[in-house]
Parts: sequence; C-alpha cells; structure tokens
Amino acid sequence: VPYVAHTAALTLTQSRNLRYAAPVVAWVMREELYQRERLLRVLEGFGPGLLPWMKDNLESPDQNPEPWILFALLAGSHRHRDSQPRLLWLLDIPDVDLRASVLKALIILADPAIYPRVLAFATSPAWEIRTQVARALGVLGGPSAVPDLMPLMADSVFEVRRNAAQSLVDLGHAGVSALTWLAEDPKADRFARDMARERLEWADERGHL
Repeated sequence: VPYVAHTAALTLTQSRNLRYAAPVVAWVMREELYQRERLLRVLEGFGPGLLPWMKDNLESPDQNPEPWILFALLAGSHRHRDSQPRLLWLLDIPDVDLRASVLKALIILADPAIYPRVLAFATSPAWEIRTQVARALGVLGGPSAVPDLMPLMADSVFEVRRNAAQSLVDLGHAGVSALTWLAEDPKADRFARDMARERLEWADERGHL
C-alpha cells in the first residue's frame, strides 16, 4: 500500500538514523523517475548526514548514475557546500539527467569560481543541460555573464531561450539593456528578438523594470 510505505519511510528518515538509509533510498529508487524528486522531502528527514553516507555507499555513477541524481538534488536542497567537489566530479559522467541535476544544485550553491566549468556546457547537444546552463550563468557570473547569455537567446529550444532571457532580466540594468538592444535589432535572430520582447513585457507588467 503506497501510503503505508510512504509513512514508514518518513518515520525512518525522521529518526535520523543512517542505519535505515539503505532501505529508504532503495524504496525511492523503485519509484518512477518523475516521482523521485517529490520524494526528496522524505530523504531530507535524514538531514545533511545522508550525503556523506551516499558518497560512501552508492554504486559508481559510471555503473548506475540514477541514485546520484538524488545526491545532487539533496546537495542543493540542503545547500551543502561540502558536496560541491563531488558535484563537479559528477559533471564528468555523460548522463544527461545527472548533469542537469548537478547543474540545478550548483545554481543553488552559487559559487562564482565554477563559472568556466559551467560555461563549457553552454553548447551541449542536450537541451536539458543548456536549459540549466542558461540559468546558472546569470547566477554565477552576474553582469559579466551577459555576452555568454546572448547566444543562448537564439537557441533552437524555447526553454533555453526563456531561461536565458529570465537570467538577463534578473541581472538588472546590464541584462535589461541587452534585451532591449536585442528586441530592437532588426538583424537579430527572430527567435531571440521575440523572446527578448516577451520577457521585457513580462518584466514591465510585474514592475521589474
């Protein structure tokens, strides 16, 4: 019975006893991929001590990357800066979902020193990764990220363009100026120009300009 299993897992995690980590993590991993992120709240009950346990007990991400997606998302939810070296190491694993999850966590940790490492993924063939990069560059780079965000405004995937535009809005004057220039440039990429106009209108309606 799903409710009973969920309640049992919640009770075990709230004990903060890592002796129960293996069966609870195994239970989460038996769920569908889309359900696992929802179940992070259950795993969070163990506290940040679960992350070192996972580093020591999970299979190699080369063999089984899926549990490491949970690790990345938990590192972000706990804002666990000590996990950043492991997150950067996980970026070398060629799994799209894992890399996207790692980038989500790195956005939350917001360490400007890793900007060049994240920028290297701006041309990834996987749109899921480029989507996260488009958010990360603004957070990690501040106004100096504007030149790197501009090419992403012309990405072939809507979600990437939207995130790049939102990053520019969030950067304030420098980003808004870049969007305004793009919106008014008749030679600009049509998709980039339309997205710039849409985000400027969105920001104006909400009083962000």
